[in-house]
Amino acid sequence: MDIIKLHRTFFSLLQSGLWGYGNKELSIFPLTEVEWEGLYRLSREQTVTGLIFAGIQKLPENIQPKENLLVRWIATVDAIERRNVRMNSVLVELYGMFKKIGLNPVLLKGQGIASLYSNPLLRECGDIDFYFSTDRDFSKANNCILKEGIRTVSKADGSIFYFWKGVKIEHHKRMFDLFTSRSIRYSKELETRYGVKSITLCGNNYVQIDMPHPVLNVIQQSAHILKHAVGLGIGLRQFCDLAISCYTWYDELADEDMRTIYSELGLDKWCSLQYSFLEKYLKLSRRYLPCSEEKISSDFLYDIVWSGGNFGYSAIKTGGTSGSAVLRKVHTAWSFYKNIRFAYKIAPKETLGLFMYLIKGQLK
Repeated sequence: MDIIKLHRTFFSLLQSGLWGYGNKELSIFPLTEVEWEGLYRLSREQTVTGLIFAGIQKLPENIQPKENLLVRWIATVDAIERRNVRMNSVLVELYGMFKKIGLNPVLLKGQGIASLYSNPLLRECGDIDFYFSTDRDFSKANNCILKEGIRTVSKADGSIFYFWKGVKIEHHKRMFDLFTSRSIRYSKELETRYGVKSITLCGNNYVQIDMPHPVLNVIQQSAHILKHAVGLGIGLRQFCDLAISCYTWYDELADEDMRTIYSELGLDKWCSLQYSFLEKYLKLSRRYLPCSEEKISSDFLYDIVWSGGNFGYSAIKTGGTSGSAVLRKVHTAWSFYKNIRFAYKIAPKETLGLFMYLIKGQLK
């Protein structure tokens, strides 16, 4: 199988599904059944199966995959949509429960970003992440869950997780994955300055849910992607989220000096790199980028995406056992070591802070 052709086809379908236009690379079609199977596998590994399928739907019928694979793809997309509906229902239920006891949770990533897509249900969902800005609110929310008879599990970073009706929920004390004292202090100032933005979820237009202001949101996503890019790995879903955020919130981001903010956080080089990736591989127009920096090569980041996939899951084939948890730790350490030169050039202070954080986490 021609890997170059496979990747080229993959991105052409992803771009078409993400932005809603017809495929601009029709010359690479038709594909063989083996090539279509390869695209299906890649879409699952990168957790963009729904977006790739949306791109396929814009192809002429005579060059779409054959019925046997098409049926499997439709079934997978249907499962994604049903899971999204269930996630939104759980999210609305929990959010309402917290509001009733006087809490103001902030939704991070996930379903909030999904609401920005033209078809939110096609975005593959993961966990539900709530941020509580004070220790008091964090403890009160956790006690609320315990009173419902739900078992919670503490993590090394101070967050907790549990399962509510089969959906994994996480409570966080921090909005950002930042690891130096200066960046953490400055990010708290940004939280106070910008606050939150209310959104509605697909199928739940009567419920207003708070998520971070667009400025905070793109910073939160950028820092989250960096943490995973130098660790276990990162997939295309997270870059699609960032691209759709920049596109949707362009006016609100353009009014701010994002370059200054990134510089204060020590993320200016990293953000130039990720925006180069969005422009080259996802075809996000340069006019929607929050910072118009000089283009820099994003080839190494491209390699990280393909080798890591969905937070490294596709690379290490984890199955949720204790053995795989050990394997995951080993893979994290190896990935960090392998990417250290790249990370040091892009975000040296945050990389050192993350390294110390990882060591601390392993010792807990």
